[in-house]
Amino acid sequence: MCKMASKHHICERIKQQLRQRIVSGELGPGMRVPSEYELVAQSGAARSQARKALQELERDGLLVRKRGSGSYVAPQVDGSFPINGPIYETVRIVVPEYGSRYVRQILEGFMERMLANGTNVITSYEQFTDPEHEAAFLNLVDRMDVAGMVTWVINDSPVVRDALRRLRDRQFPLVLVDRSVTDLDIDIAASDNEAIGYQLTQALIERGHEAIGLVTSRSDTAHTIIEREAGYRRALEEAALPCDERFIIRLDETQTDHTRDVAGVIAHAQRPTAYVCINDALAESLETSLRQLGWTTDHGFEIACVADFEPRRGGWLPTEYIRQDGVAIGRNCAELLLARMADASRPAQHILIPSGPRVYEGPRDIEDLEPTGTTGAQGAVLGASH
Repeated sequence: MCKMASKHHICERIKQQLRQRIVSGELGPGMRVPSEYELVAQSGAARSQARKALQELERDGLLVRKRGSGSYVAPQVDGSFPINGPIYETVRIVVPEYGSRYVRQILEGFMERMLANGTNVITSYEQFTDPEHEAAFLNLVDRMDVAGMVTWVINDSPVVRDALRRLRDRQFPLVLVDRSVTDLDIDIAASDNEAIGYQLTQALIERGHEAIGLVTSRSDTAHTIIEREAGYRRALEEAALPCDERFIIRLDETQTDHTRDVAGVIAHAQRPTAYVCINDALAESLETSLRQLGWTTDHGFEIACVADFEPRRGGWLPTEYIRQDGVAIGRNCAELLLARMADASRPAQHILIPSGPRVYEGPRDIEDLEPTGTTGAQGAVLGASH
């Protein structure tokens, strides 16, 4: 027990020392703070204690951590650093994970604007696999000691919608990020997902493809997915190209092996020459399945996808990809939340943020990739039939 208390004390001491250096102005906005190794050398702490201190300061909105570079004092929009003055209110932002570049950018943009306003930020990472658990969390929000919240809805279900309506009716300041929930009078900041689906499909049309399929989710029913599929269909219609339902692969993202689903589409003599993938996780699933079925870059197959991870995972097929502007989405979430906190009766706003430019990434040598296992006879037949 004493040993655990001592570890906690060391972590808190590191946090307080860094916080004091930030508050005093010794470490100004954008300045790099000592690394985990430097903190270990300076304080004699274990690396795990130094890491925990930096993570908690980031959670509190004082630091921004950049992969491969280090931790920096949170930047401010107007160049000021209001942490020198009082923190008047605290808000919470809830996102499903921290692994993607896109989510980190949302947090960066949100914290930047909130700290410039003198508002403290608590970050929560919640991956609600059960709608009941998500609804239970939402039903507790207005009893938490926060002035407002931004949340990423995981489950668009009746119980979650009821919880969101209750918060709306109680005029609790709430903003939805990334995923919209239709027919609710609640502020939303998200990508223009219909435009993303359209642009990805248009990219493949411009590269000369006429038989273009879609890889989407069977397990995720978020409106984001529906909007991107609508953009895919609109692009094909405008180009007078067929939207063949046989070319649409709906994968269950709760499963790990999608080879059978992919094989059922590409085994036909008439099959797509390119695929739009709703996100980069599904693009990775498609590429993994094709490798297991014996495909190589010689097949001339191309994909287009949203790339939220950096670098894009998988990635041996030539790819047109789009990245979402997470920083702009985060800043707009902050603006919407501040406006809602100032006037709870104002009309709800839905802000759609354009994505970044399209980027083309050529094929990688498949021999450089890790083996995925044996392809078997089915893979040899599929490869020969192309």
